Amino acid sequence: GCKVLAATNGRSCSEYCSSSGRSCKGAWEDTWDDCNVKFPWQCDQPLGGTSDLICECGAGAPVQADNTKMCSAMPDVKRSCSSDGCKVLAATNGRSCSEYCGASGRQCAGAWEEVWDDCKEKFVWNCDQPLGGTSDLICE
Repeated sequence: GCKVLAATNGRSCSEYCSSSGRSCKGAWEDTWDDCNVKFPWQCDQPLGGTSDLICECGAGAPVQADNTKMCSAMPDVKRSCSSDGCKVLAATNGRSCSEYCGASGRQCAGAWEEVWDDCKEKFVWNCDQPLGGTSDLICE
């Protein structure tokens, strides 16, 4: 993939990446018009108050499907957090959400720490980073 400081102008990194036929693998706010990460962000969420984001774009656009069971076979699911089964509280056991999703041939679109074994998002996390001190993450 490629990681760039992108002029998103109110768009999400997913929208930015898809404009060139790619999928978003990661998103971050920059410290000051540079490639230094201030905090991780979600691929599919625009960030108000800024005209740019650090976006990491993957090789190809994600496959879209109308199948509501498209992620029903995800492994190590503790709880489903979406109707299509693609956002789950997963027993990651030291893996990042990218590693978890990749094991099923999927790409991570978002990662969060949960409040308490539920689907309530405590804070946004980076798809490519395992989170120490927990055995699970919400992965999409």
